[in-house]
Amino acid sequence: MVHHVVIVAECPQLWKHLHKIRILSGSDGNCATKQSNSQISSRYIFYEIVSYLNKFDAKKSYVPSSVYVEIYDSSSCKFVPLLRSSRSKEDQSTISDSDRCTSNSSHPPCSLNGTRFRCIIHIEKESSCYNSSHDGNSREGPLLLMKGRFFDYNPHGMNFAGNILIVKEESNNKDENGTGLNVWDGSLLLARYLEQYPSKVRGKSILELGSGPGLVGIAAAILGSKEVILSDLSYALPLMKRNVELNKSTIESAQCEKIDCIEINWFSPPDIDSLYRCKKFPEVILIADCVWLEELVTPLMDTLEKYCIGNHQIEVIITYQRRGKAADVLFWERVRRMFTSITAVDTLNDCGIDKPDFLTLLICKR
Repeated sequence: MVHHVVIVAECPQLWKHLHKIRILSGSDGNCATKQSNSQISSRYIFYEIVSYLNKFDAKKSYVPSSVYVEIYDSSSCKFVPLLRSSRSKEDQSTISDSDRCTSNSSHPPCSLNGTRFRCIIHIEKESSCYNSSHDGNSREGPLLLMKGRFFDYNPHGMNFAGNILIVKEESNNKDENGTGLNVWDGSLLLARYLEQYPSKVRGKSILELGSGPGLVGIAAAILGSKEVILSDLSYALPLMKRNVELNKSTIESAQCEKIDCIEINWFSPPDIDSLYRCKKFPEVILIADCVWLEELVTPLMDTLEKYCIGNHQIEVIITYQRRGKAADVLFWERVRRMFTSITAVDTLNDCGIDKPDFLTLLICKR
C-alpha cells in the first residue's frame, strides 16, 4: 500500500511563494521519494523536506540542526513542531520516531496520510538572509528566526483586559490563499500592547489592515473603541466574522458602537469615504505583521498612504517582523517617507512585554 503526503510548504528565507512537496512510501516504482515501510513517519517527512531544500538550492547543504519545521495541527488549531529536536548532536540522534502518520495515529501530527497539510520551514543558516536594526539599518549577526509561536495563544479563549478573548484560526492550505487564517505573533504582540495602553484606541475610530482572523481589531473593540473596521481579502472574511460573533457580548459590554468586517484589496482599496459614515478618516490604523512578501509591500504602503493623506492627527501602530532584505529595505523606505515621527517601542521596559528581537512595534505619526 502506498501512503502519500502533500506538503504545502512556506519558507520565507528562500521562497516568495508556497511550494508543494509530495512524499510517498510503499512499492510504487514511480515514486520519486519512498520509504521502505508502509507508514510515513515524522522523521521521514522531516528529512525529505531537508532533501528538497538541498535540491532546490544545490549551493547549500542543510543539516537537520539548521532546519526547524512546524506543521498546522487542525485538532489544536495551531502550528506544532514536526520534530522535537535541539541543535546538539546528542539530541539529534534521539529524535522521536514514534509518531507514525497513519490514519489510526492519535499523536500529532495526526491523520496525515493521503492529505495535504501546511508547513512552515525555518532555516537557521542562510547567508542570503538579512538582519536589520529597529530603524531599518543593516547589521551583521546570525539570522533571527522564531521557533514556533513566541506569545501564548489559546483558540478556546485568552485572558484579556479582564475578559475572555476568543479568536479561532484555520489551516491556510485549504485554498492556498495566503497566510491570513492564522494568528501570528505580530498580532498577539499588538493586542497585548493595546491591553497595556487602552487609551490608544478607547473611544476612537479604528481601521485594521490585513486583519486575518481579526484578533487585533476585536481586541481594540473589547478595549472600548467607538468604531472598528477589520479588513482583509475575501477568503479571510468568514473566519473573521465568526470570531467577531464569538466575542459579540464582550464587545457590546465595552460599548463599541460598530464593528465591521470588510474586504480591502491593497491593489484596489476603496475610498475612505465609503468606510466611515461620520468621520472622513480613522483616528488610528493598526497593522500587525503584514509585511511578508516584497511584492505586497508597495500596495500595502500605498493603501496606508491613501488612508493617511490629509489627516495629520492620525496614529498608525505597526508590528513588523524582519524577513527578506528587499522587503525590509522597501518597507523602511516607505515608512520614513510617509511619517515624520517613527518610534520603536521598547515593550519590555515600557510595559513589561518581552518579545523576539526581530519583531518590532512602531508608533508612526504624520
